Amino acid sequence: MPRILVIDDEPKILRLIGRALTDVGHQVTTCDNGEQAMRELSASGFDMMISDVRLPDCSGEDLLEYAKSIDPDLQVILITAYGTVSQAVNAMRKGASDYILKPFEIDALISIVAKNLENIRLRDDLMILKSERMDERAGRRITGNSEQIRHMKELIGAVAALPTNVLVTGKSGTGKELVAETIHALGAGSQRPLLRVNCLAIPSDLMESQLFGHVRGAFTGAHTSKKGYFELASGGSLFLDEIGDLPMELQGKLLRVLEEGTITPVGSTTPVTVQTRVIAATNADLAEKCAAGKFREDLYFRLNVFPIHVPTLAERIEDIPELVRDLTESICKKLGRPVNDVSKDALDAMKAYPWPGNVRELRNVLERALILAGNRPLVADDFKCLLRTTTPHCCPCAAEREGSNFNERVDVFKKNMILDALAKTNGVKKDAADSLGLSPRALSHHLKTLGIE
Repeated sequence: MPRILVIDDEPKILRLIGRALTDVGHQVTTCDNGEQAMRELSASGFDMMISDVRLPDCSGEDLLEYAKSIDPDLQVILITAYGTVSQAVNAMRKGASDYILKPFEIDALISIVAKNLENIRLRDDLMILKSERMDERAGRRITGNSEQIRHMKELIGAVAALPTNVLVTGKSGTGKELVAETIHALGAGSQRPLLRVNCLAIPSDLMESQLFGHVRGAFTGAHTSKKGYFELASGGSLFLDEIGDLPMELQGKLLRVLEEGTITPVGSTTPVTVQTRVIAATNADLAEKCAAGKFREDLYFRLNVFPIHVPTLAERIEDIPELVRDLTESICKKLGRPVNDVSKDALDAMKAYPWPGNVRELRNVLERALILAGNRPLVADDFKCLLRTTTPHCCPCAAEREGSNFNERVDVFKKNMILDALAKTNGVKKDAADSLGLSPRALSHHLKTLGIE
């Protein structure tokens, strides 16, 4: 719900605007002087400010300057009489979004407000598009037709269109984020953003501000107000990965959001209504964490209303051929070359491997193999060394087969480092050389001596 601050020293106009904007679904705060407006701006975050150009204790330009110092992105609409149009135009040069002339029809003001709120939405969407690699995620789908995957797809189909929060569980690398993307894509809020937060990756002292936002002056360095992920994702979905690692002090605040549908930015006392669907994911046993006192039981029950478990790759070996086909197409497209064929013996080799790293490990191993193979079909020999050296603990005699003498084992180590670098740089040798601290000529020498090309 957009939050709008309205300032006018004429009580009748103030009531008229406040009532009209409230009726169309906005959260409105009204003030009749500049000093009160400045206090509101400092204490709470707003999406828009509507102010008369002339106020008893300050000018609209002064208020504009103060508001922009708190939130540079704030949309500001000025109300002006005919004789002060030039003042309003000058204010627009200083950052005002729009102005309206007195006397005005209330429908005209509502239309201007709607237009400027749409600008906010477009700005937020642009920020989200920049922060998310949407092109890489486009077209991703859940691959497989095993019994476990069919059951999982049925659960996704049952819950996607509902506003219910979802808990996705499964080992690392199984595809929990892809499940979240699919739920969001099939839901009513698919046109709004899906934002991703890794609860383990953000320092605990920054997490509250990241999730709920903050107002200017809330802490050292908070020079402007900033929306948090919950507010930016309102109308859409928020994917909270590694939810089991959310700091205990924030678990209670998350519970309150799930129960009440409101957040309170850091440093503010004004609740903000959000309509954000939470899709949480974990590879931990949250019931065990609750028993150990490391996770709130009430939050667990609130999240676990609709659990979806993602099976390991070892539990759905029959899906490997289809996964390999899809991943090979995706990787070759990224590398900018024709799709390699994959032989039956290569598929058999992959089906015989336990894949402790699940689909993520399969993708990494395939990418290395494709870089090494060039344009020829993939065969079993492309995977024996890669699988053995990727997880040597799975092969008791790996050390013997890799070579018992020192130089041979050093060569294996070098080869894996180079293949890793090539995989991470999409096969661009210059970038791979830079990441390894080598010159392009030195990398080319190693590629030849190690038999990589």
